[in-house]
Amino acid sequence: MRFPDIFTGRVQHAGWSTIQAGTLIDEAKARHSSSLLLYASLELRLAIEQLLFTIIVVAKGKADEATLRACQRPGGLFRLLAEVAPRYALKGRFARELEAFYPEIPQGADWEVKTLLRHHTFLSGVCHAPRVIRGMGAPVEPWDERLAQLQEIQAFLAAGMKKDTAVLSFKGATPQALSLWRQYSTGKITLTELRRRFSKAKTPLVSRQPSPRPYPQRGPALPL
Repeated sequence: MRFPDIFTGRVQHAGWSTIQAGTLIDEAKARHSSSLLLYASLELRLAIEQLLFTIIVVAKGKADEATLRACQRPGGLFRLLAEVAPRYALKGRFARELEAFYPEIPQGADWEVKTLLRHHTFLSGVCHAPRVIRGMGAPVEPWDERLAQLQEIQAFLAAGMKKDTAVLSFKGATPQALSLWRQYSTGKITLTELRRRFSKAKTPLVSRQPSPRPYPQRGPALPL
């Protein structure tokens, strides 16, 4: 199903699914359609799964066939995510400290993994229990509750994807910054020591190169 404000055909990209979900939610409200609510839930769940895969790639620092195969197995995406989530959290903290001392670099979207998983669980419940949802014309509270929750999830995803996430992949990082990341990620220096070294640095740790955008021109950028 397509509507006038969807500017391209389907793209395998979390940003596209989030935009599509927003359109479907608006159409569901206008048409009082529970079916469109289900389609919006599917799009949002797909967007979250794409983001979870991106988080895995960011945490590992690369995308390879082994990672893709592992994520394609039943339950594999969530098992691998559980393994790498601590490293992703470390990378997010490092990026936030870097941004604090060097505000000219792109601001990274440090996704809250627990929040994404909570939203995914809710969306799966909506997608797997269509008989529970009734038309908006019926005076049933669950419909309105689900609609409000979908709007909240869509807004959460859209806000995160408006940020540039290049910093989390350390595109343009200097050897000094990468050295600090290796020391911090392996526990050789603490967060306090990391801040001290950032504050003493006399040269930029990240170049001001533009972030790569390998996605459709109007689509939001995601970390590589």
